[in-house]
Amino acid sequence: PASAPPPYGVPNSAQPPQYGDTAYPTPLATNSVIITTPPVSNPPNDYLVWSIMTTICCGFWCGIAAIVKSVRARDAIRQGDRPGAEEASRSARTCNILGTVFGILSIAGA
Repeated sequence: PASAPPPYGVPNSAQPPQYGDTAYPTPLATNSVIITTPPVSNPPNDYLVWSIMTTICCGFWCGIAAIVKSVRARDAIRQGDRPGAEEASRSARTCNILGTVFGILSIAGA
């Protein structure tokens, strides 16, 4: 004999969920905490413009290295990492000086 259907409004455990029913229990709400660090106050120079000019006019490889260091300095400034920003800034300046000197020497020697 067939079993009687469940009363109206009571789901039948043998049937798949219908439109509007939830197949799985809904998760509880979770809280998220976002921790941000303020940018570095009085940041060191990132030398990005000089790096681009070094790449275009003087020494290509030193200029590319200077751009990479300049972008790292800019990222460190944005993340609030003062020691990292200062180190990347010094490296960018060194690469720019080397590239500029190399460019001047190669133009003067040409």
